[in-house]
Amino acid sequence: MRSSYAGFPLSDNVNIDTELVSNFTGLTAEHLHYSHPIISVLLSYLFQLMLLFHYIPVGCKYSYIVPLAKPKDVRARALNCDDFRAITISPIVLKVFEYCILFHYGDILYSADNQFGFKKV
Repeated sequence: MRSSYAGFPLSDNVNIDTELVSNFTGLTAEHLHYSHPIISVLLSYLFQLMLLFHYIPVGCKYSYIVPLAKPKDVRARALNCDDFRAITISPIVLKVFEYCILFHYGDILYSADNQFGFKKV
């Protein structure tokens, strides 16, 4: 049984359709929110192909790291690397894909115990 295992099986009930994608586009950036309604159809096709071929396009793998100063006496002395924390800004299309995956597989996915932020209570 394990010799033919290739990851999560894509059954018929796990489908990233246009309705699912359009439910999450209201939570994304303005360029998706105000785009033509066909964007949900195109993104659902893209996400289905990504799952089918097990491939993430290169453009979805890029993100930006933004340093933010920690709010402790930053004006009283010179700053060093320990005075900053970083946030990562990912592409919006990838965030929509993430929401779609979490919609179907969220109950079986978990994060490590040392992940403190953005966890369900």
